[in-house]
Amino acid sequence: VLTNMLRDSLGGNCRSCFIMTITPEVVHFEETVATCRFGQRCGEVKVEITANSEVGLSDQLKVLTVKVRGLEKQLSSIEDEKRRLAVELNKEHELRVKQTQSRTLTPQEQQSCKTCVQELLAAAK
Repeated sequence: VLTNMLRDSLGGNCRSCFIMTITPEVVHFEETVATCRFGQRCGEVKVEITANSEVGLSDQLKVLTVKVRGLEKQLSSIEDEKRRLAVELNKEHELRVKQTQSRTLTPQEQQSCKTCVQELLAAAK
């Protein structure tokens, strides 16, 4: 529980100092061992501390302007891709509609179908 409470202090941009208190009493042996282990784990944490730098408003504006331009380009390319895919989908839909539309059979195709049906009926008997 203590580790979760101190998570930001252990991993943030700060220096931390921990004082572990333990007791030599046998009844608290497990708690003492757990405290020592916690202290050992805290000692193994390596944090690189960097000074916070203040960025001026004009610098922030420049950085954010560059980000906005990049996002606008990304949005534009995604919209172009969306339009291209919509056109492609529409063409495929039209092709499927044409393929599934009924058409009139030629006399030769009608005779072929009639013969095929008669053969199937004869084979089923």
